[in-house]
Amino acid sequence: AVRQRTKVVLSGLGGDELFGGYPVFHEAYRLAHPKPFDHILHLLPRPVLYKLHIQHLQYLGKQVREIALDKRIVGTADDEVLSSVRSAFIENEDLARAITQFEMSHYLRNTLLRDTDAVTLHNSLECRVPFVDKVVYETAMSIASDLKLGGTENKALLVDAFRDMLPDDIA
Repeated sequence: AVRQRTKVVLSGLGGDELFGGYPVFHEAYRLAHPKPFDHILHLLPRPVLYKLHIQHLQYLGKQVREIALDKRIVGTADDEVLSSVRSAFIENEDLARAITQFEMSHYLRNTLLRDTDAVTLHNSLECRVPFVDKVVYETAMSIASDLKLGGTENKALLVDAFRDMLPDDIA
């Protein structure tokens, strides 16, 4: 249907990866910045944690980098990917930045971009992905995770940056 009206489309691919749009980013951030009662709440049984939507607390006190690594790639990565990801998480003090690097270099590159390219080319469309631009990537990576993930709104920094251009119901 889109092809009937245009030849080029824009995609938001990379926005979730760069601006913390996936739940794993927020879980990692909350684990790195526990609230005063989290140390007590994490003792609750797992089903209660899920009911309260605080299931990330089951990981409190454990090695966060290994948790994030396991949550993202268990059973799906070969030894080469495991090695590169493990070193990225060990070398990177900012867990959200490490997750972004993993998402951009593996899931986005090897799955999302490939699939988008196949679908758009099959329908004679050109797809542009501005969040994958090197300058956008470098700029987003230079922003502290606290600014991206410290609030309650998903991708708040990205939404705020374009709020004056977006209709209220979309923002």
